[in-house]
Amino acid sequence: MNLNLLGRIAFLGAVSFSLTVPAVSAGTLLRLDVNTSRYMEMPSPIQRIAIGNPDIATIVEIPDSETEFLLVAHKPGTTSLFIWSEYGERFEYTVGVSPEDVGLAALIENSIGLPNVHVKMVDGKVLLTGTVKDQYERNYALRTAQLYVKGAGGNSISVGSNVNLELQAQNATQNSVGTVGGATSEDSGAVIDLLHMISPTQVRLEAQVVAINPEDKESLGFHYSGALSSSGISAASAPGIFFGGESYRDGSGRTPYRNNINVAIEALVTQSRAKILSRPSITTMSGEAAVIQVGGQIPYTTRDSNGVANTSYKDYGIILQFRPLVDADNRIVSSIHTEISKPNGETVDGQPVLERRRTDSVVTVSPGSTMIIGGLMDSSESKIVSKIPFLGDIPVIGEFFKYTSKTKDKQELVVLITPYLVDEREQSVTRMSQDMKEYYKKGQKEEQSREVVDVELMQQEAAEEAEASKPKPKDDEGSILHKDVKKNY
Repeated sequence: MNLNLLGRIAFLGAVSFSLTVPAVSAGTLLRLDVNTSRYMEMPSPIQRIAIGNPDIATIVEIPDSETEFLLVAHKPGTTSLFIWSEYGERFEYTVGVSPEDVGLAALIENSIGLPNVHVKMVDGKVLLTGTVKDQYERNYALRTAQLYVKGAGGNSISVGSNVNLELQAQNATQNSVGTVGGATSEDSGAVIDLLHMISPTQVRLEAQVVAINPEDKESLGFHYSGALSSSGISAASAPGIFFGGESYRDGSGRTPYRNNINVAIEALVTQSRAKILSRPSITTMSGEAAVIQVGGQIPYTTRDSNGVANTSYKDYGIILQFRPLVDADNRIVSSIHTEISKPNGETVDGQPVLERRRTDSVVTVSPGSTMIIGGLMDSSESKIVSKIPFLGDIPVIGEFFKYTSKTKDKQELVVLITPYLVDEREQSVTRMSQDMKEYYKKGQKEEQSREVVDVELMQQEAAEEAEASKPKPKDDEGSILHKDVKKNY
């Protein structure tokens, strides 16, 4: 009897204990980052466990353990986790999975290796923040981050000397690929660049487009083969000139400048044996595209299937496109697109035809060295008809009173390009052309020659001059009478 009573008391105590065990309040947050896991240990053996959305997070059992398990996050979102213990306890949690991938971000940041560059990986996108020294470090960080992003590459900027850059003639005049600070490195925005550059490097490109007689090019001392010719002229024999892919230095080991070649060109221009068609200059950021266009546009009209006219324009003239990139050794790696076009006078379906000559290359140069692009031949033929008035207009026999002369003009277009690094002192100074410099100096001289005009002083001086110019009375001997007469003693 006593045993039955004790059993009943124990049973009622167990029931009472199960009813009084408090459950964990709903909404207890468990925060995880995507692709991470969290170790969980319960105070009592687990009887059942359930999760609301297994696509967001799942449960992994730990062998030989009744109280432990792993919570694994798969994708961003929130879900609920319910746990029941063998003692009737119920635990409820809210599982929040952040889209930030901390582990991969730390791996990318460690691979970049720049102390002031910080990386966040959010929803498959890489966010770069912090500071870099120049464009070289910025491009290095971008390129490294793109290795960890699926499908990244696109229109990114390459780093180093073995760069493979390409400029599209149609698009380069409208926009430049890759922008500085706050822009994405590709269309999908896989890598977002919020890096701040402390000392951005700028490159000034000075170009000359010279039309020269093919026979006179040897006067400048260069030959396109790059090797010694039969006459002994080599590609490096022109002071200050080198060709794509060639490292040209003088005997002292320094890279020569282009002063000598400029003197030779000016001499040919003075002798009317060469003509400078254009001498543009432009400054751009390292790694950014720059476009120089001297010319115009020709309208082209087309019609669709409904007969609606559509007008588009094509550029012609001298088009130079660059994308210089300064590497860690201050060498300039640049892609160069050169195009010279003009209407040739012919038409197709009433539309003018353009005659184009273009080159594309990628070269490595030292600042101050001049590279040359040649071989762009231009030939034209002119016809002049002279006739005797009236007699030359007579049909048939008028041909005997006419004289026709034909001349052929052949010239070669040579493009000389010299890049310079712009230091911080030069970045705030705008370079002026020679005409602008002379106009500015003339204005300064005129400003300095101006004086403050005192009207009263001018009137007083004019009155004194008028008084002094009046005739003086004379004596009989013709001498001027003075007011102060000396006394005779």
